[in-house]
Amino acid sequence: MLQILGISQSNAQNNDYGIAIGYQANYNVNDSDYDVVIGYQAGYNGPRGKNVIIGYLAGYTMDGSSDSNVFIGRQAGQLVDPSTHQVAIGANCLSNMTTGSANVGVGGNDCMSALTEGDNNVAVGYQSARFIST
Repeated sequence: MLQILGISQSNAQNNDYGIAIGYQANYNVNDSDYDVVIGYQAGYNGPRGKNVIIGYLAGYTMDGSSDSNVFIGRQAGQLVDPSTHQVAIGANCLSNMTTGSANVGVGGNDCMSALTEGDNNVAVGYQSARFIST
């Protein structure tokens, strides 16, 4: 069973071994297991499972086809959908990614924030790869 803390009014259904903390965190999740979601509307659309999402609006648009991701930071991975095996650590890191997998971005202030699609990209450092779009 999904454990929800905070004011959520969640639509959660058929979820096991996960936790959601924060207003509308993991709000529309359905058939998802092993997620840890913390923050205001983090993981709002409900990722599939095995995700760690921490931060204000982090992983917001992820849906049932997104799994095995780590998004930590304000708006990290905000528009990612679908997504698998992505790592974004830092504010706005991978925030505009819409389609891709196996990308790693670690750095503050818009690290890989212009990237909208792509696979197997790596950027490390403050504002790294900030203007690369594909």
